[in-house]
Amino acid sequence: MMAVLTFIGGKHDHGLLLLAAMLCVAGSVAALRLFSRAVTADARGLERHAWLFLAAVVAGFAIWCTHYVATLAYVGTDPDAHGPGLAAVSLLVAIGGAYAGFAIAALRTGRRASWAGGAVLGLTIGVMHYLGAFAAEAESTHWHLSYIVASLLMVLLFGALALAAARGAARTLPSWIAAPLLIAAISSLHFTSVTAAETFHALPYKSSEGTEVLAIAAALVGLVVIAAGAMSWLIDARLRQTLGDKLSMMALTDPLTGLPNRAGFEALLAEKIAWAQQTQARFAVVSIDMDRFDGINDSYGHLFGDLVLRAVSARLSDGVGSESDGSERVGRLGGDEFGALKRYSTQAELTLFLARIREACSRPIEIEGVRVEIAASVGVAVYPDDSQSADMLVNNAALARSRATGDTPLCFYDGCVDEVVRKQRSLASDLRLAIQRGQLQLFYQPQTSLRDGALVGFESLARWNHPVRGPISPAEFIPAAEKHGLIGTLGDWALRQACEDAARWSGSPKVAVNVSPMQLADPDLPQRIHEALITARLAPSRVEIELTESAIMADRTQALHALRQIKALGVAVALDDFGTGYSSLEVLGSFPFDKIKLDRCFVARIEQSGQALGIVRAVLAIGRTLGIPVLAEGIETPAQYSILRAEGCAMGQGYLMGRPMPQPQLDGYTPGDVRRVG
Repeated sequence: MMAVLTFIGGKHDHGLLLLAAMLCVAGSVAALRLFSRAVTADARGLERHAWLFLAAVVAGFAIWCTHYVATLAYVGTDPDAHGPGLAAVSLLVAIGGAYAGFAIAALRTGRRASWAGGAVLGLTIGVMHYLGAFAAEAESTHWHLSYIVASLLMVLLFGALALAAARGAARTLPSWIAAPLLIAAISSLHFTSVTAAETFHALPYKSSEGTEVLAIAAALVGLVVIAAGAMSWLIDARLRQTLGDKLSMMALTDPLTGLPNRAGFEALLAEKIAWAQQTQARFAVVSIDMDRFDGINDSYGHLFGDLVLRAVSARLSDGVGSESDGSERVGRLGGDEFGALKRYSTQAELTLFLARIREACSRPIEIEGVRVEIAASVGVAVYPDDSQSADMLVNNAALARSRATGDTPLCFYDGCVDEVVRKQRSLASDLRLAIQRGQLQLFYQPQTSLRDGALVGFESLARWNHPVRGPISPAEFIPAAEKHGLIGTLGDWALRQACEDAARWSGSPKVAVNVSPMQLADPDLPQRIHEALITARLAPSRVEIELTESAIMADRTQALHALRQIKALGVAVALDDFGTGYSSLEVLGSFPFDKIKLDRCFVARIEQSGQALGIVRAVLAIGRTLGIPVLAEGIETPAQYSILRAEGCAMGQGYLMGRPMPQPQLDGYTPGDVRRVG
């Protein structure tokens, strides 16, 4: 060690030695930067090899120039000892070996590859150095083998550590230490190797001018190459940053309106929450949904609808999100849904802000000579009162908005009220999965003749056994399906399943399937019924659909048109819950129903209430007059059965004749003889 320090301190031109050190540092940093670019995930194929080659060129020139200048800095070196041929060969060795080491570390997987690549890089430094040193040795030079071995071991170790740190293969070494380790590999070799060479000629104390010129020329060439490599990395890094900024902007911006999209809006909301937590401020999250937008799309097309969305977003940006202090922001969350943020100090500020939103979303819009009316439902959640979570604030504002109606287009979040809406949403989400996974089941309740007790058919009833909550009543999940647009999917499943089950029954009992108002409004309903019959190979006379008066009155023209198509298929139509609607007689006069189902509320009071009995007699009289058989629902006692049979009711359904049962229990089912009871 003392010998090495002696050579550093007393046998070098310190100016040239400093120049060599600058080359070593700059080249090592630049080469490792280029190497790190080669191992990034987006560098593949030829691009990766190009970066590795550039890193190898920079590393090779750094190694060669550092060695050459440092050797010339060694007092007594003959500047003519290294001919041009030898210089070229040693430079090629440095570049080729560096490429091999970088390629092994970058292109192969595993920690061993990084260590092996670094060892190859270190070996390259040693081979390049001793190739020139042995070729230019003086006759009086004596080499100390121990120093040669020590220098090679050091350069191998430092090289392996450098690339292992750069690739993260050395768990205890941070990546930033890779450059100092590579610098140590290059510099330690020189000082140890010159110590290994012992010469016996008297050496001049000063280096010649020729030596200095050669050293400076070599340094300039090396610096140019190193600078070119560094600039390549800097330009690429700048381009990647610019592209990354553009991609980030695109990812956070709605391309149609230029407003922040959902991700951008949520990022703004997160910033607002962080700021509010420090300042104890309040702000509102507003959910805005355009009420009539679907009608605009249906009437004028989606391109016109996009123009309407742009016009609405421009109004919101000008009138709502224009505050320079950032207290108001607006974004498009998707489709015809917008969101807004408002920082406020007084309730009056928030009230004025919401008034501006409603004004922007309610004025008619005229585009290309077409004037359209628009309206919006608005929901509001307040931080920190309604939640301190970004997701919950957005969700709570949407929950409040879902309660908005034409009479009350603006609603604030109410924890008690909106919890019901939240549970219904959750139930609807579970129901959607249940339909997809086949977790629902049809039960069938018998319908019998009251005259002789014979079985005439079954009514299909959907049942849902939730995997966590257990059995859920249809009175709970049917409204959720209607509210969240699942009733059509649920109804289609029930229709197909009922037809498939009925096709397996012995005899020819009918199966009754309930049809919701939303299904009846679907112009494709007759076609769906036809397809279900064909798929199940079931005769149309075996199927009966049941619908309520409200389903018909929702869109009378469409409903009657659909019913005529269904009747033309040979499928029967029953009027359900008769007597509970305000237009029962008028509905009966408009369409020839195959059956009237008397609502269970009258049957339940028939024993105690003369008024209920009078209504039952009136319904039965209407049925006889119009030639429509009547089926009484909810028969639970022998007395009810006896009264209805005595009054001439044709059919009945209820627990007395049979409870709803799954398909497997229908095999061999026969109704009990209830005529004798009571």
